[in-house]
Amino acid sequence: MCIAPLHQAHAELPEMGVFANAQELSDDVLGETRGKFVSAGQIMTFGIRMVTEWITSTGEVINASGTLAVNMANGQPSISFEPVISIHQTQPVGQPSSQGNNFVTGGQGLENVTGVVQSIQVAGNTNGIGNSIGISVKKYNESGNNPPVGNTGANLNVTTPSGNTAAVSLVNNGLSVNVNVLEQGQAQQAIRSISQGNGQVLQSVRLGGDLNQIRNLINLDIQTRNNAVSSSANTQQILSSLRQLSQTTPF
Repeated sequence: MCIAPLHQAHAELPEMGVFANAQELSDDVLGETRGKFVSAGQIMTFGIRMVTEWITSTGEVINASGTLAVNMANGQPSISFEPVISIHQTQPVGQPSSQGNNFVTGGQGLENVTGVVQSIQVAGNTNGIGNSIGISVKKYNESGNNPPVGNTGANLNVTTPSGNTAAVSLVNNGLSVNVNVLEQGQAQQAIRSISQGNGQVLQSVRLGGDLNQIRNLINLDIQTRNNAVSSSANTQQILSSLRQLSQTTPF
């Protein structure tokens, strides 16, 4: 047996002398500090893609997604919505499923929270679960690849051969994706308007079984008329601007 020697890596400490004359800022100065923001009138297009993927213990892969695009470049909002649900089997049919005998309790009040809510409740073993939200902001390019406009698909509901269900819907100014797996649990995502759901972005997984892989993803793409806006724009200001738009842009 041969054991390689251990080598310690020493990181260089930053030069601290630059802080020798530092002064604490007062609350008045900090109160005037502002980050970058995007006002409602500057947003030319925005698109939302919501995806839930669930690989069950029997090898059934459920992929449910909804893509909403709004283009306001012509002064009036033009809206498109595309729901997609795909099912395929990666293991032989008849594979015994994980026993979902574990129970998840609590969390009933999450849907009443305003803002961004991410929740994972698990009472099983050997599961992989993730919730993620991404936002990209860039300047509007009239000749570029802008979101599709003018086509609005119907809501979609699918029951798999195993009896599991998936649904993608756009209703009451809200977008949602739900996947339910028998004897295992539920994964859901939703963007709800102020009037219908307190202006909430929700990602939630409740799982009582084993050997599941679940991924929730929401991606928001925004194009603005302001050339100075970069991808580092303040996320809370962007969400606030879109919340204002939702009050005047029904879909």
